[in-house]
Amino acid sequence: MTTKRIEQLQEDHAAQAINSLVMTCRARFIRSADLVGIRGPAIDHLQRLGLQESINVVPLMNAWLYLCKRYRAERYDPQQNLFRNSETELEELWGKFVYHELIPQLLREDELVRNILRAVRGLPCTDPDKAAEAVYQYFLEMTLPAMSPPWAPEEII
Repeated sequence: MTTKRIEQLQEDHAAQAINSLVMTCRARFIRSADLVGIRGPAIDHLQRLGLQESINVVPLMNAWLYLCKRYRAERYDPQQNLFRNSETELEELWGKFVYHELIPQLLREDELVRNILRAVRGLPCTDPDKAAEAVYQYFLEMTLPAMSPPWAPEEII
């Protein structure tokens, strides 16, 4: 699979991946609210999001596509498919990265979860565009799963 093909694959699945990210953030937030007994209109709205009310993934699209670009630059090796069924295996690798590595890592960050939900108007917010910018900034600075942070000495990792 060429770099261009994986880029197309990522773009084709972007809306689905963002929707999945939002829905897992939604589930985490609702579980947390239930744990501490919070009820109210904001939680009611969030419970309808993605079920009775559609999710607008557009506010998170630029951040997501940037994350895809980072994956291609930092984790994708076009030579890994020289002797394999590259199309299927690389699609599976991308899916495993998104759903088994990336999203679980992102869910650990409380403020990121809130900003994702604010950006798609799942939570009340005075400026959802700023929330989307915060998500983009997080993706800009984060260390991708299974990568070492740029500040960590190699001998520690």
